Amino acid sequence: MVYLNFPDLFGKGNLGGIYFGQPPKIVSSNLPVGNNIPDFIDTGLGRPGSQPGRTNHLEVFYRFRVSDNINITPGIIHLWESDRSSNNDPITIGILRTSFSF
Repeated sequence: MVYLNFPDLFGKGNLGGIYFGQPPKIVSSNLPVGNNIPDFIDTGLGRPGSQPGRTNHLEVFYRFRVSDNINITPGIIHLWESDRSSNNDPITIGILRTSFSF
């Protein structure tokens, strides 16, 4: 994953961020038939081997400070080639996080 953080963006204690990466994937496996969980989920066979393709992940967010103890973070996550398949449509997820610190 690579990312850019922008501390104190538009105000003290705020944070903007852009993150891009790929989740880990199995590139090789010599497990016996029936034990490769990703292939078992995809095909029901659990064959040894690797996972095809890759999933890309882009996240953009802005955390703004409401008070010393409360932050609100709206953001967007965009995935393409979800489930490591170019046959799948891109997925966009809207996020709204609220953090309380004590």
